[in-house]
Amino acid sequence: MAIGSPKTAKAFIGTCEVRVGTLAQAGLLTSDHSVGYVDNVKLDIQSDTADLKAGFAPVLFDSAVTSTVTGFTGTLQESSRRNLNLLMSNGVADYDALSTDVGGTVANTSLTIGDNTGLHLVGPSGFTLAAGDMIVMYQVDDPSRMCICSVDTFTAPVSPAVYAVIDVSADTPFVGPASGSVAFAAGSTVKWYKAKVTSGGHDVYVPSYYSMQLIQLNRPTGRPVVFNFWKNFIVPSLSLTLGASDWSKFDMQVKSLRPYDLDYTDAASALYHVRDRIASRPIFEVLDIPDAVSV
Repeated sequence: MAIGSPKTAKAFIGTCEVRVGTLAQAGLLTSDHSVGYVDNVKLDIQSDTADLKAGFAPVLFDSAVTSTVTGFTGTLQESSRRNLNLLMSNGVADYDALSTDVGGTVANTSLTIGDNTGLHLVGPSGFTLAAGDMIVMYQVDDPSRMCICSVDTFTAPVSPAVYAVIDVSADTPFVGPASGSVAFAAGSTVKWYKAKVTSGGHDVYVPSYYSMQLIQLNRPTGRPVVFNFWKNFIVPSLSLTLGASDWSKFDMQVKSLRPYDLDYTDAASALYHVRDRIASRPIFEVLDIPDAVSV
């Protein structure tokens, strides 16, 4: 065997998949829980040590680990609401792709700037809006002309009309360029959608804890290698660059925690179903094939 020849087929290359769920889903995560495209995932187990040195010049006789921190970082590509909520400590939720997108066209586009009544919206059959719902209206050929309004009242279509009548809050009236009197250009096509709102900028971030999973493909064998992390804290942060030369990306920083005893020993606790695994693998586990398996 030549010097430096590989001993196993355990070399990694390529992106991995990062999955995030509730603590009760630890070890049970599926592709539904993926954050999507992710790059440059780096797992770190860092230890601080205290060295025992003596003599002159000092000679190292012993070294003791004084603290250990486990965590990982990654670069996310998809600015989904689910990912943004995770990064801003708003908790984990299902993707909005699993819910209905509500939107349509604005039937009366001659909306007077400063007014807030008599908006006519055409939408999906049977759609409804509630007070406080946020809607965004925009001119199709010039999306910079838009109105963001909070619904005040909603009246469903009355035959033969095909549009619902909405009054919006006086605090969010129709807006438009100062050079005109109407929000949208005459004869333009205007569409609307019900907006999903993501909260950000809390004075104090209430910590949210997640179970997480990293999956990497062992290319020579075609088998997945799985890292299960029982309890994790995603550091609240968001650095999003929007530019013309590259796709936007933002970083995620995760600290992997050792669960408290009450997190998994009580029958009603979220991690009770993995209690035996936590007892012997307290922060994370790696599921892989034996080193001796040949390709």
